[in-house]
Amino acid sequence: MRTAQVRPDFGNLFDGSARLGLLLGATEMPWTATVPFLKAFPEELNRYLELSVATDTGEVGLMTRGEGKDFSHRFARVLESNGITEEELRRFLVRAQHFDHLNMFVKVEIGPNGISEFSYYFRRRPDLPVAHAWLNDSGVPPNERAILEPLCDALEVRSVQFLATSLSRKGGRLDKAYLCPAVDEATWNRIQSALSLAGASEAHRETLNEQPQEWAGRTLFVTLGWEGGKRRPGAKLYIHGANHTAVEAVMQSHGADAHQIARAQLMCELHERTVHDYAGFDLRPDHSMRTKVYAYHQDA
Repeated sequence: MRTAQVRPDFGNLFDGSARLGLLLGATEMPWTATVPFLKAFPEELNRYLELSVATDTGEVGLMTRGEGKDFSHRFARVLESNGITEEELRRFLVRAQHFDHLNMFVKVEIGPNGISEFSYYFRRRPDLPVAHAWLNDSGVPPNERAILEPLCDALEVRSVQFLATSLSRKGGRLDKAYLCPAVDEATWNRIQSALSLAGASEAHRETLNEQPQEWAGRTLFVTLGWEGGKRRPGAKLYIHGANHTAVEAVMQSHGADAHQIARAQLMCELHERTVHDYAGFDLRPDHSMRTKVYAYHQDA
């Protein structure tokens, strides 16, 4: 008597792939560029699939998460097959081993010419010495990362939420640290202090401050970036559960055109909701505010 095999249910992946296809079509990004990533992580994408769109360029992000050596090695093979250097492959695998191959997020960014960037994230709440070691390994000197302690003091946290690295097809590397304060009545004030300390654009901060009630009670992330051994001036702010109307108001205040507004709106329409799982605002000084919106599906 033959035993019936239990097959995985890929309904979520198919639903997500349909949304991904529509998003890529609407932004005129090539569907074929996603195939290696979809083939490498079919089961993980069925359990967790996150989409994002950069409202200015239309570039689309595709992310999943997983754990274990096999997951790490599959992502390393994706990196290797796309020309990422052996040094960066080794750096990723050493970091994965340090974090016991747990709670990893991996992502590709799709541009007009295919995959433009690969990213990996370890959401393990590492303490500050680990964050310093990560940045030191990437060639960031102490003076360029000294802001971590005062920023943590401003946010009243003693660890980073997660550490990440983005690798471009052109050979660039951006290291990132995400900081997340506790959610309470004083959260927005702490965020404002941290953004000021990080040198975020005053004009961008004032725009966000016009509707603080929209950000109250939300999970917020302040993100710092380092490239070429130096810290990027300013910071990024990620807001969980941001209403689209509030996001649109911020975008309009900084000159977003109809195409950019439509890209943000499309993410809501594809997921049949009026809020973004996350909205990300780039608050670098002397730069136009860039906005990304995110939506994810995960198993209950």
